[in-house]
Amino acid sequence: MIPSGEHQIGVEKAGYLSYKRQILFSEGKTVSLIVDLDEKEVPRGGLSVEAVPESASVRLLNTDSAFSQGMKLEPGRYHVEISSDGYELRRIWAEITANEHKILNIFLKPEPKPVPEKVEKPAREKTPVATKPKTPEPEARVKPKPVLIKPYVPKPEVRPGPSPSKEKKDASPPAVVSLNVPEKKIEKPKINHAALLVTCNIEGAKVYMDGEQKWYGFIGNFI
Repeated sequence: MIPSGEHQIGVEKAGYLSYKRQILFSEGKTVSLIVDLDEKEVPRGGLSVEAVPESASVRLLNTDSAFSQGMKLEPGRYHVEISSDGYELRRIWAEITANEHKILNIFLKPEPKPVPEKVEKPAREKTPVATKPKTPEPEARVKPKPVLIKPYVPKPEVRPGPSPSKEKKDASPPAVVSLNVPEKKIEKPKINHAALLVTCNIEGAKVYMDGEQKWYGFIGNFI
């Protein structure tokens, strides 16, 4: 809800022109606001690639746009791939700034020729030498040690003594005194409110009131 009175309502989203309007809100009434945000014109830059060999193909890896010489791009970093049959693949990053045309000069290196592998001859196997089996040594006999058995001695019996008497304590509960205190009624102050319904052509726009953000907007939501 919005306090009644005059307030400034703004609608914004990145990449679009902001909307601002001064609106008078009356008590208990709903104001419907239809907002159409226009897209901002972003200055762009150009990109060209001069490659050797000239038959090399160029691709932009981090965008869906197909590459063409002198194409216009929004400012930012672009991953450029240059390739050709028989040459090493090359990838570089290009920084595009607004109102500037960037030219990349790329020289691809020929792929190295494969080196033939040397075939090694298998080594001759050595014939095993026969060895005599070892005769096992006789095991040494160990004499058993004598075991001492102690005689059984019974323990003396311990008879329990008389248990001490337990004293009983009588505890009376404390007296409870009830006091009837009349409750005071707190009256809430009355605040005059109004409502606002915002309809925007762009989903996810932000709505501001008097410069303070109040709501992340979707079409047809109340604040």
